[in-house]
Amino acid sequence: MTRKEFFIYLEEKMNNDPNLFLFRELEPKATIENIKEIESYLGAELPSIYVAFQKIFGGGSFGFTELFSVVPDSEYYVLGIQRNINIINNEFFPIFDDQTGGVYCFKKVDSYFLDEIYYMDFSLPDISISLVKENFISLFNKLAFNL
Repeated sequence: MTRKEFFIYLEEKMNNDPNLFLFRELEPKATIENIKEIESYLGAELPSIYVAFQKIFGGGSFGFTELFSVVPDSEYYVLGIQRNINIINNEFFPIFDDQTGGVYCFKKVDSYFLDEIYYMDFSLPDISISLVKENFISLFNKLAFNL
Protein backbone atom coordinates (compact mmCIF):
# COMPACT_ATOMS: atom_id res chain seq x y z
CA MET A 1 0.00 0.00 0.00
CA THR A 2 1.44 3.37 -0.98
CA ARG A 3 1.41 6.39 1.29
CA LYS A 4 -1.37 8.01 -0.75
CA GLU A 5 -3.48 4.82 -0.71
CA PHE A 6 -2.92 4.49 3.04
CA PHE A 7 -4.03 8.04 3.81
CA ILE A 8 -7.12 7.71 1.58
CA TYR A 9 -7.97 4.37 3.20
CA LEU A 10 -7.58 5.80 6.70
CA GLU A 11 -9.73 8.86 5.93
CA GLU A 12 -12.44 6.60 4.47
CA LYS A 13 -12.25 4.30 7.50
CA MET A 14 -12.57 7.28 9.85
CA ASN A 15 -15.64 8.53 7.95
CA ASN A 16 -17.30 5.12 7.65
CA ASP A 17 -16.57 3.78 11.15
CA PRO A 18 -16.36 6.80 13.50
CA ASN A 19 -16.75 4.66 16.65
CA LEU A 20 -13.19 3.43 16.10
CA PHE A 21 -11.93 7.01 16.21
CA LEU A 22 -13.53 8.63 19.24
CA PHE A 23 -12.11 11.99 20.39
CA ARG A 24 -9.88 12.37 17.29
CA GLU A 25 -11.03 15.99 16.95
CA LEU A 26 -9.30 16.80 20.26
CA GLU A 27 -5.92 15.45 19.15
CA PRO A 28 -3.52 18.14 17.86
CA LYS A 29 -1.79 17.63 14.51
CA ALA A 30 1.97 18.06 14.27
CA THR A 31 3.36 21.28 12.85
CA ILE A 32 6.65 21.74 11.04
CA GLU A 33 7.96 23.29 14.27
CA ASN A 34 6.93 20.20 16.29
CA ILE A 35 8.75 17.96 13.82
CA LYS A 36 11.89 20.14 13.85
CA GLU A 37 11.91 20.22 17.66
CA ILE A 38 11.57 16.46 18.10
CA GLU A 39 14.13 15.70 15.37
CA SER A 40 16.54 18.18 16.95
CA TYR A 41 16.06 16.47 20.31
CA LEU A 42 16.62 13.07 18.67
CA GLY A 43 19.57 14.20 16.57
CA ALA A 44 18.03 12.36 13.63
CA GLU A 45 15.26 12.54 11.04
CA LEU A 46 12.12 10.48 11.50
CA PRO A 47 10.79 8.39 8.58
CA SER A 48 8.91 10.56 6.08
CA ILE A 49 5.75 8.43 6.27
CA TYR A 50 5.61 8.94 10.04
CA VAL A 51 6.18 12.70 9.73
CA ALA A 52 3.45 13.00 7.08
CA PHE A 53 1.09 10.93 9.24
CA GLN A 54 1.72 13.13 12.30
CA LYS A 55 1.02 16.28 10.24
CA ILE A 56 -2.26 14.95 8.84
CA PHE A 57 -3.64 12.89 11.73
CA GLY A 58 -1.53 13.53 14.84
CA GLY A 59 -1.17 10.82 17.46
CA GLY A 60 -3.70 9.23 19.76
CA SER A 61 -6.26 6.49 19.44
CA PHE A 62 -6.86 4.80 16.08
CA GLY A 63 -9.09 1.76 16.03
CA PHE A 64 -7.51 -0.74 18.40
CA THR A 65 -4.19 1.01 18.98
CA GLU A 66 -2.63 4.19 20.32
CA LEU A 67 0.06 6.08 18.47
CA PHE A 68 2.47 8.37 20.31
CA SER A 69 2.38 12.02 19.26
CA VAL A 70 5.23 14.47 18.63
CA VAL A 71 3.03 17.37 19.80
CA PRO A 72 3.75 18.51 23.39
CA ASP A 73 0.07 19.45 23.94
CA SER A 74 -1.09 15.89 23.24
CA GLU A 75 -1.90 13.48 26.06
CA TYR A 76 -0.04 10.92 23.91
CA TYR A 77 3.16 13.01 23.75
CA VAL A 78 6.07 10.65 23.24
CA LEU A 79 8.40 12.57 25.59
CA GLY A 80 5.75 12.75 28.30
CA ILE A 81 6.51 9.17 29.36
CA GLN A 82 9.80 8.46 31.14
CA ARG A 83 10.15 4.95 29.72
CA ASN A 84 10.04 6.47 26.22
CA ILE A 85 12.92 8.80 27.06
CA ASN A 86 14.96 5.79 28.20
CA ILE A 87 14.13 4.05 24.91
CA ILE A 88 15.20 7.14 22.92
CA ASN A 89 18.47 7.25 24.83
CA ASN A 90 19.13 3.75 23.45
CA GLU A 91 18.80 4.77 19.78
CA PHE A 92 15.14 3.84 19.29
CA PHE A 93 12.03 5.99 18.85
CA PRO A 94 8.77 4.64 20.31
CA ILE A 95 5.69 4.88 18.11
CA PHE A 96 3.12 2.45 19.59
CA ASP A 97 2.63 1.07 23.10
CA ASP A 98 0.96 -2.34 23.02
CA GLN A 99 -0.47 -1.90 26.56
CA THR A 100 0.99 -5.28 27.60
CA GLY A 101 4.56 -4.33 28.41
CA GLY A 102 5.91 -3.79 24.92
CA VAL A 103 6.64 -0.86 22.64
CA TYR A 104 7.03 -0.72 18.85
CA CYS A 105 9.89 1.55 17.75
CA PHE A 106 11.91 2.90 14.87
CA LYS A 107 15.68 2.29 15.09
CA LYS A 108 18.19 5.10 14.69
CA VAL A 109 20.97 4.64 12.15
CA ASP A 110 23.40 7.54 11.94
CA SER A 111 21.29 10.68 11.39
CA TYR A 112 17.93 9.10 10.57
CA PHE A 113 15.42 6.52 11.77
CA LEU A 114 14.64 3.57 9.51
CA ASP A 115 11.07 2.76 8.49
CA GLU A 116 11.62 -0.65 10.07
CA ILE A 117 9.78 -1.58 13.21
CA TYR A 118 11.40 -3.12 16.27
CA TYR A 119 9.49 -4.52 19.21
CA MET A 120 10.85 -3.99 22.72
CA ASP A 121 9.34 -6.31 25.32
CA PHE A 122 9.66 -4.95 28.85
CA SER A 123 7.55 -7.71 30.44
CA LEU A 124 10.52 -10.10 30.55
CA PRO A 125 13.30 -10.01 33.17
CA ASP A 126 15.74 -9.05 30.38
CA ILE A 127 14.41 -6.61 27.79
CA SER A 128 13.90 -8.36 24.48
CA ILE A 129 14.33 -6.46 21.18
CA SER A 130 13.25 -8.00 17.89
CA LEU A 131 12.79 -6.80 14.33
CA VAL A 132 9.17 -6.93 13.20
CA LYS A 133 8.46 -7.74 9.56
CA GLU A 134 6.35 -4.66 8.97
CA ASN A 135 6.97 -1.04 8.08
CA PHE A 136 4.92 1.80 9.61
CA ILE A 137 1.94 1.45 7.25
CA SER A 138 1.59 -2.32 7.54
CA LEU A 139 2.07 -2.31 11.32
CA PHE A 140 -0.44 0.52 11.76
CA ASN A 141 -3.04 -1.41 9.74
CA LYS A 142 -2.33 -4.58 11.71
CA LEU A 143 -2.58 -2.93 15.13
CA ALA A 144 -5.42 -0.51 14.40
CA PHE A 145 -7.64 -2.70 12.23
CA ASN A 146 -6.32 -6.28 12.49
CA LEU A 147 -5.54 -6.26 8.75
